Amino acid sequence: GADYLAFGAMFASPTKPQAQLCSLDILRAARAEFSLPLVAIGGISVDTIAPIRNAGADAIAVISELWRSDDTITRSQRLTQEIYTQ
Repeated sequence: GADYLAFGAMFASPTKPQAQLCSLDILRAARAEFSLPLVAIGGISVDTIAPIRNAGADAIAVISELWRSDDTITRSQRLTQEIYTQ
């Protein structure tokens, strides 16, 4: 069986610009239906973590938010801080 379920792209992403978007409502519905961990991916930034977390995601996957930053260490620290802020 599956270890987790991934949903995305949650927001427009420069990594996969043609990806179909997955709404927060779909993530909420999945949270109500499944006990497996939910992972959100696609276009996630410091500013979009809170709504994703509030919709039920257990984890996020990011690419562009880190690698397009001039300071990946500071950006990763900000992402981590936002993830663990409730």
